[in-house]
Amino acid sequence: MVRLKIIYLIIFAIIAIERILNTFQGKEQEGRIHHKWTAPVLMSTYSLVILIALFEFVVCTGTLNFLMTGFGIFVMAIGIILRRAAIKTLGPNWSVHLKEMDRQELITNGPYRFFRHPYYVAVMFELTGAALYFNSPAALIFLYFIHFPLLLYRTKLEERILEHQFGERYRNYCRKKVEKRAL
Repeated sequence: MVRLKIIYLIIFAIIAIERILNTFQGKEQEGRIHHKWTAPVLMSTYSLVILIALFEFVVCTGTLNFLMTGFGIFVMAIGIILRRAAIKTLGPNWSVHLKEMDRQELITNGPYRFFRHPYYVAVMFELTGAALYFNSPAALIFLYFIHFPLLLYRTKLEERILEHQFGERYRNYCRKKVEKRAL
């Protein structure tokens, strides 16, 4: 069991390194940061989900459900692919902060054709996958009762900034996303 846990941790470390490098690799554009507290709070709760899952896995887990682990890898992979696509599509508009940038564009292509906030959807897939990977109900509870509501609040703050910046163009984009969901 100890060897298996070490293998789990090594695989997850590789995934975590990819996540960190991909998220923070680009240079952000200059801009006016709004609600500066959201980035460190969400990074902290993101990290706490992972730490809770790791703690429960290392200290509390007696047996592992390999089906759950496999499903966790699948869900995490979807999140990683979607996150990479969202960051690539945003290009220089990408920021860990809520920012108004002078040369910012309203992005409606790539995964933004399907979701208004594909990066945030990706984060939820990644974290859900990590909790399942480590067979951690405590991490899932923390994720859905603490991190997810904070992420939803950030989306509302971001939408206000985008509406202020792009006005009717952004409102039309939002309406199209709602209409597509209704079909």
